[in-house]
Amino acid sequence: MHDWLGVGLIALAAAIGGATVLKRRRRIRTPYPPGAIRPEFAAMGEMLRPLLLFVVGLFAVKFTLFYFFFSAGRELLSPLEFVGILVVLAAYAVHIILTVGTRPVEMSNVRLAGESISSNSP
Repeated sequence: MHDWLGVGLIALAAAIGGATVLKRRRRIRTPYPPGAIRPEFAAMGEMLRPLLLFVVGLFAVKFTLFYFFFSAGRELLSPLEFVGILVVLAAYAVHIILTVGTRPVEMSNVRLAGESISSNSP
């Protein structure tokens, strides 16, 4: 099979997509206890997200330009392998957007297992 690397890269992108969905669901549903995430680390993640997305986008643009402007790129990579690399980059960018931007559930919004629901509670 000539394009085994391209098929493998597309499978890797699908795995990244699946991991992204699972991590986002877990992060939305699972409350973190108070003090589990230090505010400076949360702020660092918010600040680094645009930088990482810029680097991924810049790499994709440069990779595409070099692939089409230089014939050596087309001799070394098949079109399916080229698309596979771009799909992995897109999956990674979506992973960054969905996982870093998701806020964990606040502990005050979570009811304890033994807590009963009264008619006075909202």
